[in-house]
Amino acid sequence: MKRILASTAVLLLFCLGRAEAEPLRVLTEPYPGYSFDVKGEIVGSGADQVHLILTRAKIEYRMEMMPWARAYHLATHEPNTCIYATNHTPERDPLFKWIEPLGGGRVVLVKKAGTAVAPKTLEEAKAFTVGVQRGDYAADYLQKKGFRKLDYASDFGLTLKKLVSGRIDLAMTSEAAFRAEADKGQPLEEVLSMPAAIYALACSLDVPTATVRKLQSELDALVLSGEQDRIYRKYGMPAQHLQNFVQKTD
Repeated sequence: MKRILASTAVLLLFCLGRAEAEPLRVLTEPYPGYSFDVKGEIVGSGADQVHLILTRAKIEYRMEMMPWARAYHLATHEPNTCIYATNHTPERDPLFKWIEPLGGGRVVLVKKAGTAVAPKTLEEAKAFTVGVQRGDYAADYLQKKGFRKLDYASDFGLTLKKLVSGRIDLAMTSEAAFRAEADKGQPLEEVLSMPAAIYALACSLDVPTATVRKLQSELDALVLSGEQDRIYRKYGMPAQHLQNFVQKTD
Protein backbone atom coordinates (compact mmCIF):
# COMPACT_ATOMS: atom_id res chain seq x y z
CA MET A 1 0.00 0.00 0.00
CA LYS A 2 2.83 2.43 0.90
CA ARG A 3 4.46 1.69 -2.45
CA ILE A 4 1.19 2.46 -4.29
CA LEU A 5 0.74 5.72 -2.38
CA ALA A 6 4.31 6.73 -3.08
CA SER A 7 3.89 6.00 -6.80
CA THR A 8 0.67 8.00 -6.87
CA ALA A 9 2.38 10.95 -5.19
CA VAL A 10 5.24 10.86 -7.69
CA LEU A 11 2.79 10.73 -10.59
CA LEU A 12 0.82 13.66 -9.14
CA LEU A 13 3.97 15.74 -8.74
CA PHE A 14 5.00 14.87 -12.30
CA CYS A 15 1.64 16.00 -13.65
CA LEU A 16 1.75 19.20 -11.62
CA GLY A 17 5.23 19.88 -12.90
CA ARG A 18 4.09 19.42 -16.48
CA ALA A 19 1.12 21.73 -15.92
CA GLU A 20 3.37 24.44 -14.49
CA ALA A 21 5.70 24.06 -17.47
CA GLU A 22 2.90 24.56 -20.00
CA PRO A 23 3.45 27.72 -22.04
CA LEU A 24 0.91 30.49 -21.73
CA ARG A 25 -1.79 30.18 -24.40
CA VAL A 26 -2.41 33.53 -26.10
CA LEU A 27 -5.45 33.88 -28.36
CA THR A 28 -6.46 36.56 -30.83
CA GLU A 29 -8.70 37.10 -33.85
CA PRO A 30 -7.92 38.27 -37.37
CA TYR A 31 -8.47 42.03 -37.29
CA PRO A 32 -7.09 44.57 -39.79
CA GLY A 33 -4.09 46.39 -38.41
CA TYR A 34 -4.17 44.70 -34.99
CA SER A 35 -3.56 41.02 -35.71
CA PHE A 36 -3.20 39.16 -38.98
CA ASP A 37 -1.27 36.27 -40.49
CA VAL A 38 1.79 36.80 -42.67
CA LYS A 39 3.31 33.52 -43.89
CA GLY A 40 2.28 31.70 -40.73
CA GLU A 41 3.34 34.47 -38.33
CA ILE A 42 0.82 36.53 -36.38
CA VAL A 43 1.76 40.21 -36.66
CA GLY A 44 0.08 43.61 -36.28
CA SER A 45 -0.03 46.54 -33.91
CA GLY A 46 -1.54 44.42 -31.13
CA ALA A 47 0.33 41.23 -31.93
CA ASP A 48 3.75 42.90 -32.01
CA GLN A 49 3.20 44.42 -28.57
CA VAL A 50 2.14 41.10 -27.08
CA HIS A 51 5.09 39.27 -28.66
CA LEU A 52 7.47 41.89 -27.26
CA ILE A 53 6.20 42.03 -23.68
CA LEU A 54 6.03 38.23 -23.37
CA THR A 55 9.55 37.84 -24.78
CA ARG A 56 10.99 40.59 -22.59
CA ALA A 57 9.28 39.14 -19.52
CA LYS A 58 10.83 35.76 -20.42
CA ILE A 59 7.46 34.00 -20.44
CA GLU A 60 7.01 31.00 -22.71
CA TYR A 61 3.86 31.19 -24.82
CA ARG A 62 2.13 30.07 -27.96
CA MET A 63 -0.10 32.39 -29.96
CA GLU A 64 -3.15 31.23 -31.91
CA MET A 65 -5.60 33.00 -34.19
CA MET A 66 -9.27 32.06 -34.41
CA PRO A 67 -12.75 33.65 -34.57
CA TRP A 68 -13.36 35.98 -31.63
CA ALA A 69 -16.35 34.10 -30.19
CA ARG A 70 -14.33 30.88 -29.91
CA ALA A 71 -11.27 32.66 -28.52
CA TYR A 72 -13.34 34.47 -25.90
CA HIS A 73 -15.09 31.25 -24.86
CA LEU A 74 -11.75 29.50 -24.37
CA ALA A 75 -10.29 32.45 -22.45
CA THR A 76 -13.22 32.41 -20.01
CA HIS A 77 -13.30 28.61 -19.59
CA GLU A 78 -9.73 27.34 -19.96
CA PRO A 79 -6.80 27.85 -17.55
CA ASN A 80 -3.49 29.50 -18.42
CA THR A 81 -5.06 31.45 -21.29
CA CYS A 82 -4.96 35.09 -22.40
CA ILE A 83 -6.81 36.94 -25.16
CA TYR A 84 -6.27 40.24 -26.96
CA ALA A 85 -7.20 42.91 -27.94
CA THR A 86 -10.02 42.80 -25.38
CA ASN A 87 -12.14 45.83 -24.66
CA HIS A 88 -11.99 46.38 -20.89
CA THR A 89 -15.59 46.90 -19.77
CA PRO A 90 -17.16 46.84 -16.28
CA GLU A 91 -18.98 43.62 -17.17
CA ARG A 92 -15.77 41.87 -18.21
CA ASP A 93 -13.60 43.29 -15.42
CA PRO A 94 -14.07 40.45 -12.85
CA LEU A 95 -13.57 37.73 -15.49
CA PHE A 96 -9.88 38.38 -16.18
CA LYS A 97 -6.58 39.75 -14.97
CA TRP A 98 -5.78 42.76 -17.16
CA ILE A 99 -2.61 44.03 -18.86
CA GLU A 100 -3.27 47.37 -20.53
CA PRO A 101 -3.33 49.53 -22.60
CA LEU A 102 -2.50 47.78 -25.86
CA GLY A 103 -4.46 50.59 -27.50
CA GLY A 104 -7.33 52.93 -27.00
CA GLY A 105 -9.52 55.54 -28.56
CA ARG A 106 -12.91 56.12 -30.07
CA VAL A 107 -15.16 53.40 -31.45
CA VAL A 108 -17.02 54.44 -34.60
CA LEU A 109 -19.89 53.42 -36.82
CA VAL A 110 -18.78 53.49 -40.45
CA LYS A 111 -20.52 53.12 -43.81
CA LYS A 112 -19.49 52.53 -47.40
CA ALA A 113 -18.47 55.90 -48.81
CA GLY A 114 -21.04 57.54 -51.03
CA THR A 115 -24.10 55.67 -49.77
CA ALA A 116 -27.21 57.46 -48.57
CA VAL A 117 -26.96 55.88 -45.12
CA ALA A 118 -26.74 58.90 -42.80
CA PRO A 119 -28.14 58.42 -39.28
CA LYS A 120 -27.57 61.44 -37.06
CA THR A 121 -28.05 59.60 -33.76
CA LEU A 122 -27.81 56.08 -32.38
CA GLU A 123 -31.60 55.95 -32.33
CA GLU A 124 -31.72 56.64 -36.06
CA ALA A 125 -28.96 54.07 -36.68
CA LYS A 126 -31.25 51.32 -35.33
CA ALA A 127 -33.14 51.43 -38.63
CA PHE A 128 -30.08 50.09 -40.48
CA THR A 129 -28.33 46.71 -40.56
CA VAL A 130 -25.10 46.91 -38.57
CA GLY A 131 -22.26 44.40 -38.93
CA VAL A 132 -20.64 43.05 -35.76
CA GLN A 133 -18.57 40.04 -34.70
CA ARG A 134 -19.97 37.25 -32.54
CA GLY A 135 -19.05 37.71 -28.89
CA ASP A 136 -17.46 41.11 -29.51
CA TYR A 137 -17.85 44.26 -27.42
CA ALA A 138 -19.63 45.97 -30.32
CA ALA A 139 -22.35 43.33 -30.42
CA ASP A 140 -22.91 43.54 -26.64
CA TYR A 141 -22.92 47.34 -26.68
CA LEU A 142 -25.41 47.67 -29.53
CA GLN A 143 -27.71 44.97 -28.15
CA LYS A 144 -27.90 46.87 -24.85
CA LYS A 145 -28.72 50.03 -26.78
CA GLY A 146 -31.69 48.27 -28.37
CA PHE A 147 -30.28 47.43 -31.81
CA ARG A 148 -32.10 44.49 -33.38
CA LYS A 149 -30.84 44.53 -36.97
CA LEU A 150 -27.37 43.12 -36.26
CA ASP A 151 -25.49 41.06 -38.82
CA TYR A 152 -23.00 38.67 -37.22
CA ALA A 153 -19.71 37.51 -38.72
CA SER A 154 -16.80 35.53 -37.33
CA ASP A 155 -14.28 38.35 -37.86
CA PHE A 156 -14.08 41.99 -38.92
CA GLY A 157 -12.62 41.12 -42.30
CA LEU A 158 -15.88 39.42 -43.27
CA THR A 159 -17.91 42.33 -41.87
CA LEU A 160 -15.84 44.74 -43.95
CA LYS A 161 -16.46 42.71 -47.13
CA LYS A 162 -20.20 42.76 -46.46
CA LEU A 163 -20.13 46.51 -45.90
CA VAL A 164 -18.19 47.31 -49.07
CA SER A 165 -20.36 44.96 -51.16
CA GLY A 166 -23.54 46.59 -49.86
CA ARG A 167 -24.86 43.58 -47.96
CA ILE A 168 -24.99 45.60 -44.71
CA ASP A 169 -25.41 49.32 -44.05
CA LEU A 170 -23.02 50.04 -41.18
CA ALA A 171 -20.19 48.46 -39.21
CA MET A 172 -18.73 49.22 -35.80
CA THR A 173 -14.96 49.29 -35.30
CA SER A 174 -12.14 51.15 -33.59
CA GLU A 175 -11.15 54.51 -35.00
CA ALA A 176 -7.59 53.24 -35.52
CA ALA A 177 -8.78 50.27 -37.61
CA PHE A 178 -11.12 52.54 -39.59
CA ARG A 179 -8.32 55.01 -40.34
CA ALA A 180 -5.93 52.24 -41.36
CA GLU A 181 -8.46 50.66 -43.73
CA ALA A 182 -9.43 54.03 -45.23
CA ASP A 183 -5.75 54.87 -45.80
CA LYS A 184 -5.38 51.56 -47.68
CA GLY A 185 -8.15 52.62 -50.05
CA GLN A 186 -11.20 51.03 -48.51
CA PRO A 187 -14.24 53.22 -49.37
CA LEU A 188 -15.27 54.00 -45.80
CA GLU A 189 -16.76 57.03 -44.07
CA GLU A 190 -17.32 57.67 -40.37
CA VAL A 191 -20.99 58.11 -39.45
CA LEU A 192 -21.17 58.22 -35.64
CA SER A 193 -18.73 58.16 -32.74
CA MET A 194 -19.13 55.92 -29.69
CA PRO A 195 -17.48 56.22 -26.24
CA ALA A 196 -13.73 55.67 -26.11
CA ALA A 197 -12.43 52.18 -25.36
CA ILE A 198 -9.27 50.71 -23.84
CA TYR A 199 -7.90 47.49 -25.38
CA ALA A 200 -6.04 45.00 -23.24
CA LEU A 201 -4.42 41.61 -22.92
CA ALA A 202 -6.91 39.78 -20.68
CA CYS A 203 -5.71 36.67 -18.84
CA SER A 204 -7.62 33.90 -17.08
CA LEU A 205 -7.81 34.33 -13.32
CA ASP A 206 -5.45 31.41 -12.62
CA VAL A 207 -2.53 33.11 -14.38
CA PRO A 208 -0.10 34.02 -11.56
CA THR A 209 -0.22 37.61 -10.37
CA ALA A 210 3.58 37.73 -10.66
CA THR A 211 3.26 36.93 -14.37
CA VAL A 212 0.65 39.65 -14.85
CA ARG A 213 2.83 42.19 -13.03
CA LYS A 214 5.84 41.35 -15.23
CA LEU A 215 3.77 41.79 -18.37
CA GLN A 216 2.25 45.05 -17.13
CA SER A 217 5.69 46.40 -16.31
CA GLU A 218 6.95 45.56 -19.80
CA LEU A 219 3.88 47.10 -21.43
CA ASP A 220 4.24 50.26 -19.32
CA ALA A 221 7.83 50.59 -20.54
CA LEU A 222 6.70 50.03 -24.13
CA VAL A 223 4.13 52.82 -23.88
CA LEU A 224 6.26 55.34 -21.97
CA SER A 225 9.24 54.93 -24.31
CA GLY A 226 7.11 55.73 -27.37
CA GLU A 227 7.70 52.28 -28.83
CA GLN A 228 3.96 51.52 -28.81
CA ASP A 229 3.30 54.57 -30.98
CA ARG A 230 6.07 53.51 -33.37
CA ILE A 231 4.48 50.07 -33.70
CA TYR A 232 1.11 51.62 -34.58
CA ARG A 233 2.68 53.88 -37.20
CA LYS A 234 4.53 50.89 -38.66
CA TYR A 235 1.14 49.42 -39.60
CA GLY A 236 -0.27 52.69 -40.93
CA MET A 237 -2.40 53.31 -37.84
CA PRO A 238 -2.64 56.49 -35.75
CA ALA A 239 -0.24 56.76 -32.80
CA GLN A 240 -2.09 56.10 -29.56
CA HIS A 241 -0.35 58.59 -27.22
CA LEU A 242 -1.33 56.61 -24.11
CA GLN A 243 1.57 57.73 -21.90
CA ASN A 244 -0.80 59.67 -19.63
CA PHE A 245 -2.97 56.59 -19.17
CA VAL A 246 0.02 54.62 -17.84
CA GLN A 247 1.16 57.44 -15.55
CA LYS A 248 -2.34 57.91 -14.12
CA THR A 249 -2.73 54.22 -13.31
CA ASP A 250 0.69 53.69 -11.70
